[in-house]
Amino acid sequence: MFSIRNHIWEKIQNRKNFILSMIESFPCMKSAYENEVLADIEQIARKIAEGDKDIEDSIRSQYQNSFYDCQDYENIFLQAMLIMVYSYYENCANLIKNEFCSNNTKKEGCDVVSHICNVKNINLPCGIKEDKSFLYTQVRELRNFLVHNNSTTPKDQKQRDAIDLMTRTYREIKYEDSEIIITDKRCIIDILEKEYRVLIHICQAIGICNK
Repeated sequence: MFSIRNHIWEKIQNRKNFILSMIESFPCMKSAYENEVLADIEQIARKIAEGDKDIEDSIRSQYQNSFYDCQDYENIFLQAMLIMVYSYYENCANLIKNEFCSNNTKKEGCDVVSHICNVKNINLPCGIKEDKSFLYTQVRELRNFLVHNNSTTPKDQKQRDAIDLMTRTYREIKYEDSEIIITDKRCIIDILEKEYRVLIHICQAIGICNK
């Protein structure tokens, strides 16, 4: 198989690295936001207290307690990252499809990666095939739930099964009180790596390289 230089590989790599940098930057983002809010609380407490130290301390304590009680930033951030990560996968797959399979109509119900494989006669190795299936049948359903249904019950058995499998696959993903809770970045990074492996394998099979 000959190799040709193509911008798609670079987009796959650069977008992945950008998402990883966002995930890794969360602690700094969270710290900066907390410092800003706490500084605002100090100003509010001083303004309302008008020099009374006891009142200032009481107001500061009430505001800070309320602020810390409502903290679920990491869960919100990681949910957003999961949605972004799957969109990255879909968008990159569509880049490949539009450039190399534009003359072939995708069958209804067929995912984009399977369509590319069918058109280009790509036989995926077992591990890549498992990753592709996991991404489409499990991660995609969880993404859809987060976008459309979070804080409600899953829309059908397929979505319930997907959520159940995701919580068993990743201990960082929990389903509690009809809501998805993500407690650590590791599951998001693992999903991103699976997507990257599938995309790069497709690129190599087609002849896209990064030389």
